[in-house]
Amino acid sequence: MFEKCPLPAPAYSVRGGENSIMVEFDALEIRAARLDSITETLSGIAGSLQRISEEEMAWVRMQPAPAAETARSELDRAVFLLRSCIERSSRAAADLRSAVRNYRDAEGRAERIAAPPGLLPLGLLFLDPGAGGFPKLRAVESLPLRFVDTPVLLAFAEAFGGRRALREVTVERAEPAPGTGEVPVSGTAAGLLERSAVLLRENDPGVVEVLRLEAAAGNPGAGTVFVVTLPGTQPGDRSAGENPFDNYGNAEGRAAESRFVAAAVAEALRQAGAEAGDSVILVGYSQGGIHAANSAGYLRETAGLDVRYVLTAGAPAGDAGIPPEVQALHLEHAQDWVPGADGTSNPDAPNRVTMTLTDDVPVLAGDNGLGPAHKLPVYLEGAAAADASADPSLRASLAGVGAVVGSGSVAARELYRFRRRERRPPVQVVPKGLPGPAPGPSLPHVVRRGGD
Repeated sequence: MFEKCPLPAPAYSVRGGENSIMVEFDALEIRAARLDSITETLSGIAGSLQRISEEEMAWVRMQPAPAAETARSELDRAVFLLRSCIERSSRAAADLRSAVRNYRDAEGRAERIAAPPGLLPLGLLFLDPGAGGFPKLRAVESLPLRFVDTPVLLAFAEAFGGRRALREVTVERAEPAPGTGEVPVSGTAAGLLERSAVLLRENDPGVVEVLRLEAAAGNPGAGTVFVVTLPGTQPGDRSAGENPFDNYGNAEGRAAESRFVAAAVAEALRQAGAEAGDSVILVGYSQGGIHAANSAGYLRETAGLDVRYVLTAGAPAGDAGIPPEVQALHLEHAQDWVPGADGTSNPDAPNRVTMTLTDDVPVLAGDNGLGPAHKLPVYLEGAAAADASADPSLRASLAGVGAVVGSGSVAARELYRFRRRERRPPVQVVPKGLPGPAPGPSLPHVVRRGGD
C-alpha cells in the first residue's frame, strides 16, 4: 500500500515579539536606568561619609594619633572609591543610552535601505510580480500610500458611495443556524482563524460572531472571555449600502480608523453580556482584520474591556494603534499585496508579532479575487504552521491567548447583524411667498423632504 505523502509546512519569517530588536533596545534602556539608580544610591552614601568625616573630625582628634590618622585615611579612601564607582556607573549608563541611540539609528537606516524611496517600488510592481501577476507585499508597502490613502479613500466614499457613505452602524441580534448554539473553540491561531472560515462559508451579510466562554482553568483573573470575529469584505452595490463590510468598509477602516464599526463591536459585546474587565479576543481576515486591529484600543478606552489578543490575516494593520498591553499576531504572505495597502510594515514591537509566509502559492483557474495569495485557505495553513512553530516569538504570543481560551473549550455562539443607519434626506425649507401689493392670507410654513 502507498502512504499519503504529507505536504511540507509553509515557509515563513517572523518579526517582532520576543525576537524583536526593540526588546533588546528596551533591555539596554532598563539596564541604563538601573545604573542611574545605583549611581544615585552611591552618591548618597558618599555624601554621608563625607559629612561624617567633616562632622566627627573633633572626635577623631581625641583619639590616639595613629588611630585618628587611620580613621581619617579610611574615610577619605572610602569616599574616593565611591566617587570612582559613581563616575564609572554614570559613564556606563551614558554609554548604554548612546548604544541604544546608535542601534535605533542603524535600524532606521536599514529599513530605509530595504524600502527604497521614490519610484523604484513602482518598477518592482511590474518587473517582479507575485503569484498570478499580482504585486508582492514588499513592493506595495514601500509605496507612500499612507500619506495619501485617507483623503483618497474619503473622496472615493463621497463620490461613489453617496452623501455620508460612512455613517453610524446599528446592531441587532441574529439567529444562528440550527445546531450552532454551542461550538468548540481552541486558543490556537488555526482555531481562532477557523471562525473567519465559518463566517465566510455561512456568507450572511453584515453578521459578526461573538463567542462567550469561561476563562481557562488557572487563569481566574480573565473573567468571562469573548471571542469576536469580524468578516472580510462582502459583496455590495456601487453605492454604500446597509452592510458596513462592503467595499466602503475598507474606506472606513483605513481612513476613519473603524470608528463606526468599533462602536458597533462595543454594542454587540454589551448585548452579549460583556462587562468592564472581561477578556476580549478580536479576530479578522482581510477587511475584518483592519477593524479588529482598530477596535482594540477603542474597546479598552471606552468600554473598559480587557482586550487580550488580536489576530489578523491578510490585513493592512501596520499603522493601527494597538495598545502595548495587547498582544497581536499578524499573518501575511510575501505574495499578497493586500497587507501592504497601508504603505507601511507592521512595527517591530514586543507586543506585535508578524509571521510572513514565503512559500509559492498555486495559481488556480477561475476568479482569484485580490490574488491567489490572499485566499483564506492560504492563511489557515499559515496559522497551523504558527501553532507548530518553535519560534520563541510565536510561542510566547500564542501562549498568552492559549492561557485564556485553553484547548477543548465550548463556547456559546451569538450572531449580531451590523447595518449602516439609513440616510435621512436633507430637510428643505420653502420660503414664504414674496410680499405683494395687497396683503393676502398668510401662507403656512412648508417643510418639504427630499426632492418631492
